[in-house]
Amino acid sequence: MTEEFDITGMKCQGCADTVASKMQAVAGVTSATVDLAAKTATVSGDFDAAAVIASLDGTPYSAARK
Repeated sequence: MTEEFDITGMKCQGCADTVASKMQAVAGVTSATVDLAAKTATVSGDFDAAAVIASLDGTPYSAARK
């Protein structure tokens, strides 16, 4: 499956890279692509969306399902 998330808190490409890295670490995620300008992330694989959102806990970023 592929799902898109709204991301808040990103200000630079480094922020986007951090969000992508955190999301890619979730079990079942095969890819996570973050668009800094659109403030979205597109995540693919067989994953739990709540786990993807929770992957940003403890960071200055947050995710919400579109």
